[in-house]
Amino acid sequence: MSSHSVALLQRDPRIAHSLLIQLSRASFPVRAVKSVGELPEQIRENGVEVVVLDLEAASISDVETLSHEFPRVRFMCNHRVADEEMWRTVLNAGAEDCFSSLDVQGIVHAVLRDASAQSAAA
Repeated sequence: MSSHSVALLQRDPRIAHSLLIQLSRASFPVRAVKSVGELPEQIRENGVEVVVLDLEAASISDVETLSHEFPRVRFMCNHRVADEEMWRTVLNAGAEDCFSSLDVQGIVHAVLRDASAQSAAA
């Protein structure tokens, strides 16, 4: 499987750290960003293919804008109180999935699943 670059925008530093460690163990180059404004540059300059986006650090509108601007990038969202309504809204905005922020394993599995599907399609 080829290595896919991941960008993380997370409000909670503990969650960001957990994601960084687990994705790095899976051989993903991971870049932490501090704001939504940094994402377009990271995507363009570093070939980011997956963005894990905390919906407490970005809005649904940001997800929609980014997913339209970068249609080949996969957006995995998380929020500390994610529910089914938020999940539907985020998917309609162009994200691949939405998780509870505490579901670090689920987020990592979604990134891995996504990377496997892209590799198989290539």
